[in-house]
Amino acid sequence: MNDAQYWIDRLDLEPHMEGGYFKETYRSVEHIDKHALPERFSGDRSFCTAIYFLLQNNDFSAFHRINQDELWHFYIGDPLIIHQQRMDIRERYTRRRHLFSWTTQNTHPYHREAI
Repeated sequence: MNDAQYWIDRLDLEPHMEGGYFKETYRSVEHIDKHALPERFSGDRSFCTAIYFLLQNNDFSAFHRINQDELWHFYIGDPLIIHQQRMDIRERYTRRRHLFSWTTQNTHPYHREAI
């Protein structure tokens, strides 16, 4: 198995401001105007974007607010724990999700979080 530095170099990943490494791989040409979006958005949004994201051994992704749905695919490495917290009018909860490689039996290789 290749180590993290191999993937950082191979995929041309750069340090991410919230921790880990990333590379944007897709951004749709069209966007949705800010005025057509809910109030929680401060600007225009692309129809779709995609990134690679990598965390090394002791890296972490800092807690941050997500305003739109996200879809995560887990390709390789040790299991990842995703901490989620929701504190809005509709729901209040804190939970942990475990994300594993597709090669691990009885697990899910993806995670979807809808707003």
